[in-house]
Amino acid sequence: MPLVYVGAAVLDRPRFAWVVLLVAIAALVLTQVLDLKVNLVLVFLVVALAFLVVGVTRGQLRRPGGIPLQTAGMLAFGATALVAFYEDPVLGGYLVAFALLGHAAWDAYHYLRNRVVPRSYAEFCAVFDLLLGAAVLFMT
Repeated sequence: MPLVYVGAAVLDRPRFAWVVLLVAIAALVLTQVLDLKVNLVLVFLVVALAFLVVGVTRGQLRRPGGIPLQTAGMLAFGATALVAFYEDPVLGGYLVAFALLGHAAWDAYHYLRNRVVPRSYAEFCAVFDLLLGAAVLFMT
């Protein structure tokens, strides 16, 4: 969830990454359990845009590893997922797998730099993305 990185960068609170992740998971679970017809992709996009507006108004555009880098990551990973959704299932599976593996590398970079998100989050996300990406690649 690149949204996590954007939220943590904008709020300049690395530990906020865990809060964003937990809220997103809760939203996903609730929409499924309650059978709500909510487009979570659209909701997450609106939240990301709100984070970006807050960051711009706070003058955070020039901070290292901040909003521009996180926005580029969110757009790249989001666009890949969007293309995968509309492609042939096999090609889409490969796109999702490589996006997850790419995000694992993104997490590793942030772990090494120790910026934006806490190392515990970057480590968790890297392992999760690596295992899920490998599983999707294997299943495709």
